[in-house]
Amino acid sequence: MHELMRSLGRRIEASQQSPDPLSLLGDDAMREAADLWAAQWREDAGVKNLPIAHTIAWLHWSRFKALPVGEDEADLDLALMVFAWVVEVAPQFVNGEVRDALTPGGRDARLALKTLHVVEYRDEPDLLDRAIDLGRRSLAPVGLPPANVARRSTNLGNALMMRYERRADPADLTAGVEAHRNAADAAHPADEVWPLAQSNLGNALLLQAQFTGDREQLDEAVEATRAAWATTPHHHPDLVWRCLNLGNSLRTRFERTAALADLDEMVRVLREAVALAPDGHVDRPMFFSGLTAALGLRFAHHGELEDLDAAVDAARAAVDACPLGRADRHRYLTSLSVMLERRYRRQRQAEDIDEAVAVAEAAVAQGSHHVSGSAARMSNLGGALSVRAGATGTIEDADAAVVACREAVRLGSARQGHLNLSDALHQRFELAGDLSDLTEAAATIRAALADADTGDPGTASLWLGLGLVLFSRFQRTGEEGDVGAALHALRTAASGRSPGHAMAMRAGAAWGLVAATVGAWSSAAEGYGVAVGKLTEAAWPGLRRDSQEQALRDWSGLSADATAAMIAAGSLGAAVETAEQGRGVLWAQLLQTRTTLGDLRAAAPALAARLDGQRRALAAAYTVD
Repeated sequence: MHELMRSLGRRIEASQQSPDPLSLLGDDAMREAADLWAAQWREDAGVKNLPIAHTIAWLHWSRFKALPVGEDEADLDLALMVFAWVVEVAPQFVNGEVRDALTPGGRDARLALKTLHVVEYRDEPDLLDRAIDLGRRSLAPVGLPPANVARRSTNLGNALMMRYERRADPADLTAGVEAHRNAADAAHPADEVWPLAQSNLGNALLLQAQFTGDREQLDEAVEATRAAWATTPHHHPDLVWRCLNLGNSLRTRFERTAALADLDEMVRVLREAVALAPDGHVDRPMFFSGLTAALGLRFAHHGELEDLDAAVDAARAAVDACPLGRADRHRYLTSLSVMLERRYRRQRQAEDIDEAVAVAEAAVAQGSHHVSGSAARMSNLGGALSVRAGATGTIEDADAAVVACREAVRLGSARQGHLNLSDALHQRFELAGDLSDLTEAAATIRAALADADTGDPGTASLWLGLGLVLFSRFQRTGEEGDVGAALHALRTAASGRSPGHAMAMRAGAAWGLVAATVGAWSSAAEGYGVAVGKLTEAAWPGLRRDSQEQALRDWSGLSADATAAMIAAGSLGAAVETAEQGRGVLWAQLLQTRTTLGDLRAAAPALAARLDGQRRALAAAYTVD
């Protein structure tokens, strides 16, 4: 009898590590179990033997886990029947997983969880429905311990959210949020399940907020994901995912509200995610990619060169962390190309745009067998080629850019693909002078605008592109309809909701220029006024000094143009205010960088006294009310 029990024990233990556990728990194991029961009956006259009962129970429990869904319930019932006696006489031999299954509703909970694991990777609607029904039945008993409610509600919420993602039924989304909220309410902050419940609730609320547009749901999503991140132990393997979840919710809220605190917190937690992932971690490229996107977004808002350099470094690290031949490597190459192109646009270093093109070509080549993302890869390549064509005047790059962007649109690229195609056609017109390129460029953007949602802040870039194309065509043909449409497009771009100052400044300055060209001075003054109004944001005090100076150089003539337009429009008071506003930005930056004169006073007291007098005079001349 003892040898039979040892043999069966070895089978059960080996099955835990085997890729085919049923090969160890099949007919031979069942025969040994039957012989063991018979031997106990003969030797102990039917008295229950704890070690034997424990072994038999684990055999059926292991078989339940290994058998396919639908063929496993008999083994589960036998295991629970024997474990029920074992837990009465020796509870220390029964783990928490089995104890939960022995509570009211526990059998349904185990079946629901196993079914959910199966349908996670298989699209079987009937099984998913079964998992949800079992999950609801597991929560039906009255008086369940809060810990059991938390775990079972979590599993039910996961099943409902999975069904929502597959069938897009809003009722499942609402029920999923409710289940995850019940889990969070039932869990105690000291319980291990509490951070998981908060994380699941936050993710579900974020999805619901994106569906409903409800700001309160979005705020609650941020708070829940932040609570999950804050309470997950530093050594816990899920902490890196909690960082990503919090970063995702913060990014969604920032895109809705433009709250700078969310932007900075997002960068911090995504840097933490990168630091937590060791070298060789399979998802390390994805963590670097998330940080790249966060830094790129902060650069777009603040214009801080340090963020742009860091974004390029993070994108490059994502590529380096992704092995050659891995299926998703093309995504990280595309991200690196985008950041290099963005840095070229700011710093005009030829090596950046050359590398951007080379990396974009590599992304297209490596992703040639993957339909997903193919339009974005082609669009990115076309955009990089077009920028280089503008820098070098190379018509071959311009032609290649148009070909790539047309292919991107054919493959289904939406807004960015249409915008890149329009830019490529516009650039080729500048080099070759073919008016049909401008006609196609305008039609391309209008098609994208027709498909865009009303009020979408991302359409500002389309309106800006359309305005510039139409103005170029007006300059060639003199068609008055084009200039009127260009002014309308630029006004729309400048006044639309945008997450940063850059779009309003570009569109406002272009609006002012177009209006001034045709002598519409009141309109020109209005457009330039929009741009000047954003100048303090372009060179805000939080930037490093070199970034402030670069921003001011980029817009060095803006105040003068605006002042001239206002004078021509007869708005002399506004002209004076605008001139002072532009001058004030410059002086404000200088005054904020003043340092004490202690070192100079010690070396050259007379010079220090003269400089101090000049500084005081300047400070008195420029006073901010």
